[in-house]
Amino acid sequence: MLIIENGIIEKEEKSVRYVLNYPIIKLLNKENNFMNFINKRIYEDVLCFKEVVQQILSEDESNILTNLLTEYTVTFNENNIISIPIEFNQFIGLYNISYINSYNYDFNLEKEIKLKDIFDKVIDYKKFLTNTIRLQLSGRLEYCEKEIEDELINIIHSIEIYEDQPFYLESDGLVICFSSYEMGNSITNILEFKIMYEDAIDYFSEYFISEVLF
Repeated sequence: MLIIENGIIEKEEKSVRYVLNYPIIKLLNKENNFMNFINKRIYEDVLCFKEVVQQILSEDESNILTNLLTEYTVTFNENNIISIPIEFNQFIGLYNISYINSYNYDFNLEKEIKLKDIFDKVIDYKKFLTNTIRLQLSGRLEYCEKEIEDELINIIHSIEIYEDQPFYLESDGLVICFSSYEMGNSITNILEFKIMYEDAIDYFSEYFISEVLF
């Protein structure tokens, strides 16, 4: 099992506060180039988030209090395969902008796991995921507030899965993620859709079944 240590950038300057948590991946006190590459990528993504917001705020003279926060969760860590989503949040006054990155790696093969690696090559995984998510969204219509019903209907019809779509693994299912800005003006939180492994077992690749599920 991989060891995860916590890194943090914490600072306050002018009207901006940073609390940026990020994972540092280690393996029994050993290091290799692949692990260093991943840790460097994660750190640079967090740093880039901070610097981009700093640049935007430097051009804004409103001086509204802004809080930057990153939080991560280790959702899967077995057989040297790891899955870590990181949520990036920018709170400007009472307004929140959120987006998510995911980091899914197989340390045995020293490769990043993509959605296409999870599904059998003969399966149109984008179509399968799109249809599954549309069904889940349709089920939410009954419970959503009236003012966002029309927007949710538009989202259902416009939903699209990309090759680099953020996702993460859990012990019992695959979670597909959408950042708030992708989903419409009234959606302020990250939306997640879980596909249980038992419901999609016939669609998975041999690699995913042998290395992750069993």
